[in-house]
Amino acid sequence: MMKWCNKKMIAVVAGVLGISLSVAAYVQAEEPLRNVSLEEGVTKIEKYQYFSQGALEQVSLPSTLQEIGFSAFDNCTSLGQINLPEGLKIIDNRGFAKCKSLKEITIPDTVSKLGNAAFYGCTSLKSIVLPESITRVENNLFYQCSALENVTISDKVTEIGQQSFYDCSALTQIKLPAGLKKIEDGAFYNCSGLTTLEIPDTVTYIGKDAFYGCSNLVISCSSSSYAANYALSAGVRVYTGEEQNLNVEVVEAAVTATEGEMAQTAEQVPETGIELPYLLCLLMLFGAGGFLLYLKKTDGREKTLRV
Repeated sequence: MMKWCNKKMIAVVAGVLGISLSVAAYVQAEEPLRNVSLEEGVTKIEKYQYFSQGALEQVSLPSTLQEIGFSAFDNCTSLGQINLPEGLKIIDNRGFAKCKSLKEITIPDTVSKLGNAAFYGCTSLKSIVLPESITRVENNLFYQCSALENVTISDKVTEIGQQSFYDCSALTQIKLPAGLKKIEDGAFYNCSGLTTLEIPDTVTYIGKDAFYGCSNLVISCSSSSYAANYALSAGVRVYTGEEQNLNVEVVEAAVTATEGEMAQTAEQVPETGIELPYLLCLLMLFGAGGFLLYLKKTDGREKTLRV
């Protein structure tokens, strides 16, 4: 909105619209909203109430507040910190989405719902603790929170939603709750900094591209678990601690090899204790000098080595 218009412009507009100059007064823009202090007794912040208030820096919330509505603080790019009161129950979808300056926030134990994309695009957020009252990490909850390093997930959580940690590239490790059942599509998509992840035996579903782009990840799980089968089928490195009991093992190393070196490697494999009456396939070249060996043990079990 223009800060103010000159008199000639207002007169022209007034003439065209057929209104008096007293009605067509100067158009004076409001001062940018920088501070908000809500009075005691307020129980809900309505949807879009402070949407795109880019200058908003400080917010004081009353102890009576129970709900933060849909996109209530969406795109408040200057909001760096906010204290949520005990007694708050709901942070609705996109409640704090794109609050790019938000570095820290404490979720009260009374919050039972964190809506979809509640912290979507909070690119400065570094750490967060999900309280025991949360049972599901909703879709896109921390989507593109690229600075997020530490997340504590409630032991009560049983599901991690779609793209909930999408592109959280600073996240290096995260502890999953012992009773977790589902990891949905793209949950940890492109978490390139994630190095280790222990997946409990209670997990019975892992969605498409759940760990796509996690180039440094090694999944730790039991050999008979759903997670072990998923990791092997999806090409994710896996450690079970019981490698001799696995039908298929994947071992990766960055190697640039000539055909002669690959042949030498193949000759050395029996020295590891694996009996090789025959090779099912020779060498299949791929990538930058890497290759696969498909081997079959005398007991009939297949073994795949990616070297």
